[in-house]
Amino acid sequence: MALFKKIDTVMTYAKMKIFLSFIWLSLIAACEKGNAAKQKSTDSKETEIQVPKESIEDPIGNISTTIPVTHTRDASTYTWAVRHQEVLALNKQRPPKIVFIGNSILHYWGGEPTAPITRGADSWNQHFKPKDVRNLGFGFDRIENALWRVHHGELDGYAATHIVVLIGTNNLSVNTDDEIIEGLDFLLQSVKRHQPDAKVILMGILPRRNYESRIATLNNRTVEIATKLKLQYVNAGDLLLGTNGKINESLFSDGVHPNADGYRLLAPFINSYLL
Repeated sequence: MALFKKIDTVMTYAKMKIFLSFIWLSLIAACEKGNAAKQKSTDSKETEIQVPKESIEDPIGNISTTIPVTHTRDASTYTWAVRHQEVLALNKQRPPKIVFIGNSILHYWGGEPTAPITRGADSWNQHFKPKDVRNLGFGFDRIENALWRVHHGELDGYAATHIVVLIGTNNLSVNTDDEIIEGLDFLLQSVKRHQPDAKVILMGILPRRNYESRIATLNNRTVEIATKLKLQYVNAGDLLLGTNGKINESLFSDGVHPNADGYRLLAPFINSYLL
C-alpha cells in the first residue's frame, strides 16, 4: 500500500513538472511572438522612411521636339553618355543652387563638369565660379536631348534657386518654328515639374549667322511661353548684334559660338539675373 502511495506521489510530481514546463514554454513563445511583432513594426517603419519618393511622371509628346532622346552628334569631341553620368555624380557630391541647361554654347564656356573645349573660362570663373554654377550644357544638344536629361535625373535630388535655360539653336535646321516653340514649352514644363521652387530664366536663342531674322521672330514667340508658365524671359541677343541687325562677327568664333569677347559680354548680363 505504501508502495502505491509513493508511486502516486511521484506521478503527481511528474505531471506537475510537465504542466509547469508547458506554462513556461508558452510564456517564452508568447514573449518571442510579441518581440517579433514589435521588431516587424519597427522594420516596417524604417522601411517606410527609407523608401524613396515616387518618380516624377513625365509625359512624352508626339513630335520630335517633345520626345526625349539621346544623341552622339558631337562624339568626336566628347561622350554624351559619360557627361550625363558626370553631371549626376557631381550633383550628388555637391548639390548645385544655380544650374545652366543648354547646348555647346554653354558646354564649351567653362565650369563643371569640365569640357574638352573652353572658349570663355575667364568670364565664367569671374562671374559664375564663385556661385558654383553647374554647367548642364551638352554639345550639339537639341531641345529633345535636354528633355531626356531632365527626365533622367539631372534636375533631381537637390533644390536649385535658379535655372537658366538656353537652347534651341540646333533645332533651327531640322524643325519648324512651331515645333521649336512647342518643344521649348514642353521642356520648360518639365523643368518646373522637377524643380518647382526654382526661379526659371528662359533666355532667347542667341543670334547666329544667316539666322538672325528667324531667331528674332522665334524669340518674340518665346516671350509668350514665359508669360504663360510664369517664367522670367531675358534676351541677350542685342549684345551680339551689329547695327545692321547681323551678328557682330568679332564676337563669334564660327558664327554660332561666342568667342572669349562675346562671353565677356554675356557673363555679366546673365549674372545680373542670378541675385
